[in-house]
Amino acid sequence: MESKKGIAMITQKQIRAWIPPAVETFKKYYPLPEDPPYRIINEYPDNPRSIMFTTPANEIFIVRSQVDYSKSSPRKCQQLFNHHYWHELGHVVSKIDSPKMSAIFWSEFASEVMSLKICKAENNTPMAVDLQALLDQSVNMEEFDPYALAHYFAGSLLNKNIYYEIIDGKTYKATIDPVISNLIANIKETLGHLIDPPGFWKITDEDLCLLENELIEIKAMMRIRRLTPDLQIPLP
Repeated sequence: MESKKGIAMITQKQIRAWIPPAVETFKKYYPLPEDPPYRIINEYPDNPRSIMFTTPANEIFIVRSQVDYSKSSPRKCQQLFNHHYWHELGHVVSKIDSPKMSAIFWSEFASEVMSLKICKAENNTPMAVDLQALLDQSVNMEEFDPYALAHYFAGSLLNKNIYYEIIDGKTYKATIDPVISNLIANIKETLGHLIDPPGFWKITDEDLCLLENELIEIKAMMRIRRLTPDLQIPLP
């Protein structure tokens, strides 16, 4: 490993060695039209926390400064890398050419589901996830975050590697508006049925429209709560 500003980083040589077996493993489970090109960059100023991302042209960027699994064993480092890289390969498979919020949400959700399913089948430990933090980020901030919500649903359905933040000796639990909580429960039930069939990532237009309406409801409810926090809204 190389070091930058005191932080150990995985070398480019190591990353390049991990990619071919990760691609071949992905192909065992999902149809990848072709091996997407990738590029290793040291930093990504547009999103400093981004580990990897896939462009509309299906080129995968790996941000080496964020691949800092330095506290893990070599085997665990590769497993964490696999989880992230399988997710990006999932975007190549599940991408929907549509500006709809549900299309963005679905690609993020389906990509993470594919990665987590491979992790389970290959006994590859996935990245630990804080579901309560994802829930907060999704619906308790100024802006609705469909990416965080997609990861929340995928993690709550399939990721067993969960951790919880402890504050003042107590496990933190996100406080969610009851109406929004009810909407989230409805979406989770819908998604739970969608991820089982073969070829699940090829979502139907009908299901995509259903998701679009449900996400719009959450976004609208967040706006109502910001403008009129004391308004009493009955549950449906």
